[in-house]
Amino acid sequence: MNPPAVSYRKLPGAAWSASGRSRLWLADDHLLEANALLIVERYHRFFLRDIRALLVQQTKVGRVLNIVSGILTSVSVIVTAGFSFAAASATATDSRIAFWIFAGFFGVAALGALTFWVVNLLLGPTCRCVIHTTAGAHPLEAPKRLRHARHLLAELAPQVEAAQGGAPALAATPP
Repeated sequence: MNPPAVSYRKLPGAAWSASGRSRLWLADDHLLEANALLIVERYHRFFLRDIRALLVQQTKVGRVLNIVSGILTSVSVIVTAGFSFAAASATATDSRIAFWIFAGFFGVAALGALTFWVVNLLLGPTCRCVIHTTAGAHPLEAPKRLRHARHLLAELAPQVEAAQGGAPALAATPP
């Protein structure tokens, strides 16, 4: 006789890192972290009765990325404007074409940096999650954004409390 199939529910906050794409899945009695890179998949199971804490710490990575992409956007726009002005005021056709090509190149770079900047702003602050169990601490690859971590805590806290007999294990709202 086959054991009953375990049904998983996908939790919010997938993340990309050097180890591949990471997702968290919730079953009736455990939390599953799945990391996939090309054809290799790794799984780490955390039983709800063993979870002692889930620590969420806001990081400065998102802020640094905003600063860097803002600077890149500003520099690209200034360089694009400079090449556009040089192309408009150039007398030789060959140099005018070269200036427009460079202006187009830096214009595309400015658009890419601006898009990255806006998306990063919309995704919100970054965070780092560490799950503590009876076996020790394990940093989670996902979620990487504070909004997703709050959703994770909201969904996971009642499940952990129910598995542990109502003991308060997780805080419902992170700092």
